[in-house]
Amino acid sequence: MTYTFENEKLKLGVESTGAQLVSLISKDNSKEYIWSADPAYWDYHAPVLFPQCGNFPNGYDYNGKHYALGIHGFLRDVEHTHQEGGIFTYACPGIENYPFSFASTTSFTLTGSTLIHKVTITNTGTVAMPYSLGFHTGFALKNSILKFDTFEPYLNSDTVDCTKTDLPSSLCIAPYKSHSITAHDENGHSIKIYSPSFTTWVLWYAPGACDKFVCLEPRIDTIPEGAKHPFAKTLDPNSSITIEEHITILS
Repeated sequence: MTYTFENEKLKLGVESTGAQLVSLISKDNSKEYIWSADPAYWDYHAPVLFPQCGNFPNGYDYNGKHYALGIHGFLRDVEHTHQEGGIFTYACPGIENYPFSFASTTSFTLTGSTLIHKVTITNTGTVAMPYSLGFHTGFALKNSILKFDTFEPYLNSDTVDCTKTDLPSSLCIAPYKSHSITAHDENGHSIKIYSPSFTTWVLWYAPGACDKFVCLEPRIDTIPEGAKHPFAKTLDPNSSITIEEHITILS
């Protein structure tokens, strides 16, 4: 089910499956800023990645047993419960390939032209829980120029031009210096994404599709070091971790 929220500047759509952001429209210009999930390129809008980010087909071992999760984990595909306002929750007692119990709270708050999107994971079990966590928000921006808020040594620049033919469709930046990226597209539309705490920026678009969308992804994960283990950190019992992205429509 899709839920709609709005303020004087923005209209927001959230799908209860995955508590996924599926629409963000500016009332100033009627522009849709979230990717359409066209299956010809990429059939998600803006999934939350948990308990792993990326694909680890070899799985992982825990307490002498072997487990394997699908790409990007499973939180993006489970039904969440709408509470009040822009709050959605999900509780997991542990599943076959992730034997850890946790609770997830996803919230969407509109403030002027900014959406504040937060995900909090709480370990409700009795053992330390391994995890990675991240956003994978797709923006309907064509042939974007990305501007970091400071010079990034990894890039030897503060700018990424998605139209450059030698740019890979996936670019992972860690360690990073910038907490925000501004994206400008060829039609004059622009957004700014800010996150206060994460480990890795991932910039991605489907191969050959930079003229259709771009994903800007703050994550807590193991790439780009190429780790064979899917989990970046562990969360103690009764502890929580929150990741957030602030999306501001500039034009």
